Amino acid sequence: MAKPKLWRESKSAVLQEWDAWSKLNSDDDCSRRFFEYLQTERPDLLNFNYPGDRGMIVQAWLTSTGRLDGQINSTSTDRRLVQLSVGKTGYRPRQHSA
Repeated sequence: MAKPKLWRESKSAVLQEWDAWSKLNSDDDCSRRFFEYLQTERPDLLNFNYPGDRGMIVQAWLTSTGRLDGQINSTSTDRRLVQLSVGKTGYRPRQHSA
C-alpha cells in the first residue's frame, strides 16, 4: 500500500473529483454517495493521515468550500480536527443536543 498523504495534500484532489462527479450525480444524499464512490472507485484519494472519520472530513471539505449546503453532524468526529480541516472559513460544526 502507498504511503499515506497528509490530508491537506488530498483535499484538492478530492475537491477536483467532486467537481467532476457532481456534474453527473445530483440528489439529496449526494455527499454520502460521493464518499461511497471514493471508497470503491478512488480509494487512493482517501489514503491520507487522519485519525477520525474520513467521510466526515470529506463532507467538511465540501461544505467549507461551498460545494455542499448543510451542516456537519460531527458527533463521531474530533471537532477540533474538522475545524482545522476547513481552514479560515469561519465554519464551525453545529452543536447537537441530546
